[in-house]
Amino acid sequence: MNECCKDCVDLHACQVGTSGVISCVLRTEENLATVRRLAELGVRRGIVLTAVQKTPGGGRVIAIGDSRLALDKGTLQNLHIRTTAEAPSTPTAAAS
Repeated sequence: MNECCKDCVDLHACQVGTSGVISCVLRTEENLATVRRLAELGVRRGIVLTAVQKTPGGGRVIAIGDSRLALDKGTLQNLHIRTTAEAPSTPTAAAS
């Protein structure tokens, strides 16, 4: 069970091909700049994303709409999603 909710999983634990909706972004004093930058890039609660590729060191490339972002393992562990099968209908990056 994750700290933010019982029915979500951190993005690092997801397999390539998993799609979901970001349910929360864990914030700590140490990662506030990263969380702010992710929000500037469109990575925030309610956005639909897909894990499309693994990277060396445990990272992933994620897809949000037509955009691709490479995220490191630590960042992925702070992004919690509900997989698409469980997720309610939410806006995509293009609609925000």
